[in-house]
Amino acid sequence: MLTNDNMYKLLPFQIPKFWEAIKQATVAKVDSKNPQFYWNRLLQDLLSDKRQCFIGINDERILLRVLIISIRGDEETGEKYLSIESYYSSEALSMTLWVKTIGILKQLATVEGCSSISFISSDKSMRELSILNGFHEDSIDLVLEL
Repeated sequence: MLTNDNMYKLLPFQIPKFWEAIKQATVAKVDSKNPQFYWNRLLQDLLSDKRQCFIGINDERILLRVLIISIRGDEETGEKYLSIESYYSSEALSMTLWVKTIGILKQLATVEGCSSISFISSDKSMRELSILNGFHEDSIDLVLEL
């Protein structure tokens, strides 16, 4: 499914063709203790359309970006939101590229009846670009490794 700016939503039957690229794009998100557990769950969810994968390609049909999202529900309020679960780009993240990506996600979130878009990121430049585009910090995750 073509979205715009050479971004495509992969349909579940297309996931196996791009599986190795998806795994490479999500390696930063994977718990290094058990990556196979994460990838098994991700593959299951992508094949059942519980999570969706978008890819960005250039005019030469070279894969440049991989984006994994899901539509989630807030158990306390019942509101739906779009969660950006993973974003990989072989290009430097620019304001123009991020604005286009967020535009695509806003359209999808609206169609799905979501009230917001959220994500967690340790990438400072991505957080800064997001704040410039209307995102705000809602909470901060604090972690104590054991």
